Amino acid sequence: MMEVMLTNKLKMVDILFLCLLLTCYFVLVNHPGFSTGKGGESG
Repeated sequence: MMEVMLTNKLKMVDILFLCLLLTCYFVLVNHPGFSTGKGGESG
C-alpha cells in the first residue's frame, strides 16, 4: 500500500512539475523581451 501511494504521489508531482515547466516555457516564449532573435516578430 505504501508503494502505491508513493508512486501516485510521484506521478502527481511529475504532472505538476511538467505543467509548471510548460507554463514557464510559454511565458518566456510569449514574453516580447526573451526571444533570442530580438528583431523577428514572427515566430
